[in-house]
Order: sequence, then structure tokens, then C-alpha cells
Amino acid sequence: MKETFQEAVEWALDKEKEWAVDKGGGRTIFGITENFYPIDFQKLFAMTTTEERRAYASEFYYREIWLRFGCDSLPYPMDIVVFDCAINPGPGVARRIVSQGLSWSQAILERQRYYWKKNNPEMIDGPFEAGWINRTLLLYEEITRRLKP
Repeated sequence: MKETFQEAVEWALDKEKEWAVDKGGGRTIFGITENFYPIDFQKLFAMTTTEERRAYASEFYYREIWLRFGCDSLPYPMDIVVFDCAINPGPGVARRIVSQGLSWSQAILERQRYYWKKNNPEMIDGPFEAGWINRTLLLYEEITRRLKP
């Protein structure tokens, strides 16, 4: 496992709510939505501590996102950009960004464009839009800070 996975997953889990209900995705735990991922949510909700749920989410994201998107073979910071994009807005957008051969900063810009597309009107004035836009800006700032000599 590449050392940046831990950095990436901690960053993502800190941005996701521990649990929420999203009308499009159903119940979520740290961004894992029951309508998109067939996991045992009853078992997950029964876990008694935040640490247990974070550990579960970390293992899930390693298996379902980090490995499936080949993040171990992507250079830093593209590995983290692709990983976070696959979590939100989702795997389809992350695949499209990877296929375009963009730089990490271009990939973040493309993600911003996705949130603003006119063919996605439910996101334009949706309850989460500001948070999603802010998340990409924070990711850009964090990477830029780390890359400075």
C-alpha cells in the first residue's frame, strides 16, 4: 500500500459526515451510500464508536476506490485527487477525468466544472453544492501547500 493512501483517506473522512441521509443515495456513513454500495448498513450502524466506523470506511475505500482506480500507480498528488473525486462526485466522473490524461490541477478544475454543468440542474441549487465546491478548493490548497519547497 502506498503511504499516501492513509493521507488521502484521513483527508476524505474528515470531509464526509459520519452519517447522513441523502435522498439520492439513501443512508450514508462517511460518504458510503447504501443505494450505490451493497454493504450491510445495519451492521455498520450497529458499530458503537466513531473509530470503528472510520476503520470500516477506510478499509472500504481502500478496496473499492484506491485499488480499483489504480491509485497506487498514480503519481502524487494525482493519486489523492482521483481518490477523492471517486468518492465525490463519484466513480464515473473520476474515470472520465483519469481518461483525459489531465494534470492534478486540471483534474480539480474539471471536477469543479462537473459541479456547475447545466446538464446537472439538481446539483446547481442543491443543498450540498457549496460544500462540494469548497471541498475541491480545500484539496487544491492542501496539495499546493504540500508541494511548495
